[in-house]
Amino acid sequence: MFTLRRHGRAPEGKSYMHATVVVERGPFALVRHPQYLGYMLFAATAVLISRHWAVVVLATAAVVALYRHTLEEERDCLRRLGEPYGRYMKRVPRFNAFLGALRALRRGEPSS
Repeated sequence: MFTLRRHGRAPEGKSYMHATVVVERGPFALVRHPQYLGYMLFAATAVLISRHWAVVVLATAAVVALYRHTLEEERDCLRRLGEPYGRYMKRVPRFNAFLGALRALRRGEPSS
């Protein structure tokens, strides 16, 4: 959220979600959706901590909903940001932070 706000060039008075450029710094250099990945990891952690069937059901539903939302968001970003976002999608994985870190190291790019 802070990285998008700082580097996304959102119009004055608009939310960070209205970024006008592709942000490839900080966590966005490793994965395309760091916030959603964090939410998914939180859901998985809640399952492991609680070990209750209701939490498993709710966490599974949350992860599925978040994943579907990322697909919609990527379509919107492609529509709004065009080919630069398409190139970003090819370079940076959706959720795999390990692969993203490996790719960033190979490109020689710092994550911040």
